[in-house]
Amino acid sequence: MALSVSTYIAPCYFSAHVPDITFSTDEQCVDVALVIDGDKVFSETFYPYGGRATVRDLRSLIETHCEKWHNVYTQVAVEASTPGTQRIKTEFAVIYCTFIPSVYADKFVDNHFLTTRTAKILPRHELAVDYLYLYTDAPATFRWRFLVTYTKDGVTRSSYIDNTPLSVEHRGVCAIAIRYAEIRNKASLRFGNGIRLLSFAVEVGERSFMYFVQDHQPKAMFLFANAFGCMEMALLDCETTDKVTTKRSVAVINGRSKFYNREHTKEYEVQSAPLTDEQSRWLEQMFTSYNVRHVKDYSEIEDDDLGNPEEILITDFTCEICDSDTELNTVKFTWQYVFNRPYLALGKPSLGAFSQQFSKSFD
Repeated sequence: MALSVSTYIAPCYFSAHVPDITFSTDEQCVDVALVIDGDKVFSETFYPYGGRATVRDLRSLIETHCEKWHNVYTQVAVEASTPGTQRIKTEFAVIYCTFIPSVYADKFVDNHFLTTRTAKILPRHELAVDYLYLYTDAPATFRWRFLVTYTKDGVTRSSYIDNTPLSVEHRGVCAIAIRYAEIRNKASLRFGNGIRLLSFAVEVGERSFMYFVQDHQPKAMFLFANAFGCMEMALLDCETTDKVTTKRSVAVINGRSKFYNREHTKEYEVQSAPLTDEQSRWLEQMFTSYNVRHVKDYSEIEDDDLGNPEEILITDFTCEICDSDTELNTVKFTWQYVFNRPYLALGKPSLGAFSQQFSKSFD
C-alpha cells in the first residue's frame, strides 16, 4: 500500500480548525515532520495500527510558533516518509485563531477583515490611528474607497472618496493604517474647507468597516493581539485606580532596624464605562491575549509599524456579558507592567510654570 493522506486538507484553516492528519500505509512505521515557514518544529516516528497513523493536535504547535514570532499567517507543511522510501508532503495555510470560530476560514476571509468588530469610534485627534487587516490567498488588487459622512454649512452629506487601488503582491495578511488626519484631509480636498467629519466607512473589495468620529478623547488606550493575532487598539472610557504594594523584611543590626528584600509592585485597576454587547465580547479577546500593551499617547504608534508601547500583564479581570436589551455591560480588570519596578510618569516642563509670584494662600 502506498503512503497516502486519508484526511481531507483544505487550502486554508484557522489554527483552531487544523484537523488531526491520518496517514495510511502498510509499512511498520512512518516518520512525520511539521515544517512551519521553512522551519522544522516537530518530528516523530509513528507506528501505524490497522494500517493508519494519526498525528494529533498540530494546532497547538502552530499556535505556539505564531505567538513566538508574532505571526498572524503562516505556511505549514506536514512531511511523511517510510523506510520503503515513500515520501509525501501536505501543505496548507494557517491563520492564527485560538478561539473556535463559528465559520471556516475560506468562508470568512473573502469578505471580512480579521476582527470581530463591525464598527469603532475614532477620536478627533491629529495622530489618531487604527489598523485593519485582511487575508488574501493570492496576489490581488482591491478597490479601496471611503464613504464619508460630513457636515458643511449646517448640511449633512455623504459621498465616496476613491483611493489608490490596494495591491497585495503575495499570499498572506496585509495591514492597512486608518488615520483620522489623512482621511479628514482627503475629505477637505474633495469637498472644500470648513467640513466636519462625522463618520466614514472603509471599503476594500467585499470588506467593509465603519468608523464614527467623536470629540471625546479616551481615558485609556491599549494595543493587543486579537483572536486572529492582529494588533488592535482598544479605546476605553474608564476610571483607573493605582494600587501600590510593598513587600519587605526588617533586620536589626547593632540596635538599628533596616529594611531588606524590598519589593515594590504597582497595579492599575480599571473600571470601564458601559459597553455594548459587541464591545464586551471583543474585550474578552484582550483579557486572554498573549500580547497586550499600554499606549500612553498616540505618538507611541509609529508610521511604519506599531511602535514599542510598554508590554503589560492583565493579572485579573471580571467580564460578565449579558445579552439584555435594557442594560449595558461593564468590565473590570487589573494590569501591571511586565517590569517589576513601578512606572514613574514625568511630564514635560510647561513654559512659564514658575513665573508666577508665590502666594501662601490657596485660591
